[in-house]
Amino acid sequence: MLIVATYFEVDAGERGIVLRFGEVNRVVDPGAHFKIPLVEQVVQISVRVQKTTTKTEAASRDLQVVETTMVLNYNLKPARAEAEALRLQRQVISPELLQLRQIEAQIKAIEKGDGKLPNVTGGAVPFIQVDKQK
Repeated sequence: MLIVATYFEVDAGERGIVLRFGEVNRVVDPGAHFKIPLVEQVVQISVRVQKTTTKTEAASRDLQVVETTMVLNYNLKPARAEAEALRLQRQVISPELLQLRQIEAQIKAIEKGDGKLPNVTGGAVPFIQVDKQK
């Protein structure tokens, strides 16, 4: 059983990303390959042309209904798949990185508001009465 788990195959039009303990180890081309059982996992991504279709409806200025069908053809280039695998390999989420992302979000929020606290004007102040329980 363990011998069978070492063999895997990548179909034509796909690339295999081999993960070792969850981190990108290598990218493999179509064909037969070997992996370390229980240690490595293979994720296959398609590099074929894929199609997405969306139907929308809108109204023009003179209230005429306009129906539109949009089609998007896209594919992931094999070299791009390898670059994405390398990017994932280099990206390690650590507590320091999470803290840095929070600080960046706070800086963007301050820049958006020109560094000023929001002002509340007008209206009545809400009053909430809380009865003491005996």
